[in-house]
Amino acid sequence: LSRPPWLIMIAEAAGYAGQVVEGLRLLAEALEAFEASGRGDMLVDAYRLQGELLLRQATPNAAQAENCFQQALTIAHRQQAKPWELRAAMWQ
Repeated sequence: LSRPPWLIMIAEAAGYAGQVVEGLRLLAEALEAFEASGRGDMLVDAYRLQGELLLRQATPNAAQAENCFQQALTIAHRQQAKPWELRAAMWQ
């Protein structure tokens, strides 16, 4: 259960180090683990970060990034997590 949050942190570090593809791979692994466990506490941040990394790719995918940000906003709103909702909204 503690692995997905670490994957998100490592994915974020990979993105900042310019390893966007590796960051996206780690996020996909984290999202899969969250879905399997039913945990939703960090889904907002995972989708927000996925959107951010999609915009940092050599060829940015704005449409897919927008979908990630919208998913993050929807989840944050459903969880009534205003700080996470604001953080996701800032990237739109």
